[in-house]
Amino acid sequence: SKSFGKCELASVIASDAALADAAATYAANLVSTIEDIDSALESVVAIEGVEGAIIVQGNRIGLAGKIPPLVKIQ
Repeated sequence: SKSFGKCELASVIASDAALADAAATYAANLVSTIEDIDSALESVVAIEGVEGAIIVQGNRIGLAGKIPPLVKIQ
């Protein structure tokens, strides 16, 4: 998906893969600076069917909703 935002990563957990993809693109488009992360997360997790979201921009990581356990890969 084409993103016009400046976030480094936007990942969405949703009940449907197409919804997750669309919501992640939407989240990425909402972020230009680290100050945009909180409002972007609020907007994305408010979408029906979205369970959680992760956004990374610069040195900041934002999490919202229900995120599955993250596992470090060596």
